[in-house]
Amino acid sequence: MEVITKGSIEPLMVALRDRLNNITDLDDVTGKLFDVKRKSDDEDVQMAQVWVVDPDFPMYAVCVIDSTLADYTPGDEYKLYVKWTEGGGQIVKGPLYFRVEAD
Repeated sequence: MEVITKGSIEPLMVALRDRLNNITDLDDVTGKLFDVKRKSDDEDVQMAQVWVVDPDFPMYAVCVIDSTLADYTPGDEYKLYVKWTEGGGQIVKGPLYFRVEAD
């Protein structure tokens, strides 16, 4: 599980794949957003944030986690959902779990 230090702003890399091989490069998709929810109570923490494609790995989403926000609490676990629009439908991948810790 990834660990992010409270008070930091860090990229979280998410490897994605399309089992049907319809998508080989995430640059071609639209509506690139991610949401973060607290694992314990499903409370929204960081919603509708834009992610970008890693320039070296076209199937990796780079989600910037801003743990300076008050809703991030050291010791808590969080769920990351990566979303995009493809072929008229919205794709949601996740959850990917990570933890926020104090220094």
